[in-house]
Amino acid sequence: MAIALLAASEAEPPYDSNKITLNMTTAIRPALDNAVTVEEAVELFRNYNIYFSGDIECHYLIADASGDSIIVEFYDGELQKVEAETHYQITTNFIAYNRLNR
Repeated sequence: MAIALLAASEAEPPYDSNKITLNMTTAIRPALDNAVTVEEAVELFRNYNIYFSGDIECHYLIADASGDSIIVEFYDGELQKVEAETHYQITTNFIAYNRLNR
């Protein structure tokens, strides 16, 4: 499991008062410690509120040992997934969901 954290303006994470809130870097730890697949990591991210510290909004590129990858972004107050359309995936410091999935 590998997770990259990248700055991305326009990110709007959901908030649920019944969930624990984790800092954007701390949120990576449960996935690295417990997930084996990309989908397991995404589900772990869904279990928490993500707090962007230092006024830096972000998104995550997650990849697992099988070669699967996904970009996890927070757009329109929801966790959104951007799946690879090829055998590789890249991301930059811009939200991809609203550009690729519309």
